[in-house]
Amino acid sequence: MNMLKWDMAPEELAQLIWRLYWDEELSQELVAARLGCSRTWIYRLMKRFCIPTRTQSQAIRTAIKHERIDFKQLRQKGIATMREEVRKGLRKWNRPGKYKSKIAALEKKMGQSLKEIFRSLYWDEGMSCQEIAEYLNKVMAELPGKPFKVCKTYASKGLRRFGIARRSTSEATKLAMSKLPPDRKARVGRRGHRN
Repeated sequence: MNMLKWDMAPEELAQLIWRLYWDEELSQELVAARLGCSRTWIYRLMKRFCIPTRTQSQAIRTAIKHERIDFKQLRQKGIATMREEVRKGLRKWNRPGKYKSKIAALEKKMGQSLKEIFRSLYWDEGMSCQEIAEYLNKVMAELPGKPFKVCKTYASKGLRRFGIARRSTSEATKLAMSKLPPDRKARVGRRGHRN
């Protein structure tokens, strides 16, 4: 590494990077811009001088504090980090976010909470995740406002999120077989193979 780029001793450079990064709370990108080099170069120097880096949550808190990050950008950082930041009271983030009003309208129309809707469709009606998604899409289409598409994955994650027990493989197979028309049942063998 070329230390002569800044005409200073390694110890002075280490102190300068520490001061910019920890005392002035600049990001590695801003430290690099201040010193006229790349972020990778700063990262390598910090590693060489044993200067600790911030954790992801520390970096986000610092960026929010100095208004260098927009809350929308938090979504790109990962849901786990957002939950941590929400618990600390930096920002309010209500799941399911921008679709909250649409889901509130769905709950009002069906007269149940979202958890109860998922539970009744999955266990009482015997629907699969795909069928739940198709049913909710039909109901959502009737509601005013921008359409909200529900996919199979959303339904599956909804069951997991609300702690709704899933059917075993044998229960799911029996249910799927009971929904088949009689002529199709005759063609499907015991293990799902065609005869």
